[in-house]
Amino acid sequence: MKFLAIFIVVLVYKNWVGGNPVRDAASPNGWFNWIKDMVAPGNLRFLVCVGLPCLALLWIAVEISDWLFGLLSLVLSVAVILYAVKPVDFDVLFDNHRLRLRSGEAAGDSAVQDNDDFCNGITYETFQSIVPALFWFLVLGPAGALLTVLTGQYLEQLDEDEADTSVADQLQYWLEWIPARLSGFIFALLGDFGHGARASIAALADIDEPVAVGLTDTMRNAIYREHAEAAQEGDWTTRVELELDELEALLARSVWGWVAFAALLTIVGW
Repeated sequence: MKFLAIFIVVLVYKNWVGGNPVRDAASPNGWFNWIKDMVAPGNLRFLVCVGLPCLALLWIAVEISDWLFGLLSLVLSVAVILYAVKPVDFDVLFDNHRLRLRSGEAAGDSAVQDNDDFCNGITYETFQSIVPALFWFLVLGPAGALLTVLTGQYLEQLDEDEADTSVADQLQYWLEWIPARLSGFIFALLGDFGHGARASIAALADIDEPVAVGLTDTMRNAIYREHAEAAQEGDWTTRVELELDELEALLARSVWGWVAFAALLTIVGW
């Protein structure tokens, strides 16, 4: 059922633009504000706001796992993962970036730097939009997907003057760090394996850098080097166009790579 849930979610994700109506229909802000009035700022408030809903969902998922031959569990899983993902129209983002570069707003080194920033940003945005939810769903079921989105939303709504939230910050980091390393290996498998795998292995030992740094470094190593070398011999427009084409294809393949990973886990009996 986990594979089927992920397959359905990815199909929807690839064809779904314009926000997240599932999340809009059930915003956690009312719950957060209610707890905020009763629990002092800090780690305890985070554990109540995020931990209680996740534990409740975990109990519900276990209870209904065999109902109607697992169909209720499938519906619940799909609904929770869709709640956790953040659909983004990446085709439009890539097209707009290409138009901006071709318009002449930037050229030479400025255009290359602009393109590097875009590539790094959209790689991390793609990862954040769906990968943590899929990974933690595979590990913990629907409660895992809910944990990723509630942790992020909890941190977003914090006031600047609120007390220490080290548990939330650390949890958010590891909720992303672990699936980011697996994403790096998927990049390597679907791109330049030699360079990508070496970058992925090196990233395993790095637990101090932000998640985005290790992820984008692996991405750049996974983009086929022969194309990068050819681009270096041409002008900046050739380099930028080749990098964008390679990155767009790699990110599209990587989402389906997670479906393949879920299928592999199903085959081995996870």
